[in-house]
Amino acid sequence: MFKKLIYIIFYFFISIGFSDESKITKEELTEIIKEFIMENPSVLIQSLEQYREKAELEIKNQANKKIKEFYFEKKFNKYPFIGEKESNIIVTEFIDYNCGYCKKTIHTINKLYKNIKNIKIVFVDLPILSENSEMAAKASLASHEQDSYFQFHSELLNYK
Repeated sequence: MFKKLIYIIFYFFISIGFSDESKITKEELTEIIKEFIMENPSVLIQSLEQYREKAELEIKNQANKKIKEFYFEKKFNKYPFIGEKESNIIVTEFIDYNCGYCKKTIHTINKLYKNIKNIKIVFVDLPILSENSEMAAKASLASHEQDSYFQFHSELLNYK
């Protein structure tokens, strides 16, 4: 349908020619396009679906690129972690200290750390829920500078 609209517009310009006497006004062109869309509303739906698919693919490609950078370029090494520094078993936890689900993960993280030899658990503070989340993330990163990240991190997650 979108191709049909292009053909109609192209045919219209060809049929009227390009001389000054036969120039189409912006208002006339707008009316022609509007009329076509009103008679063929599926063109808009197809266009929006195609745009959505393209946008989703772009988001997926960007996410894959970031994941590859994070792991293959070892960007995770700049984040706080517990466990073995050179481990091949890497678990990454994204945390917002105001997230109820994130608070529940601390017990699982402790079990993984205690029960799996040669594991590295990387913590990425992702404060998206509130300003308090951002303050908590900054405080936890400050505790990392004092070599007490995991202790502080655990306390924040256990805080009700």
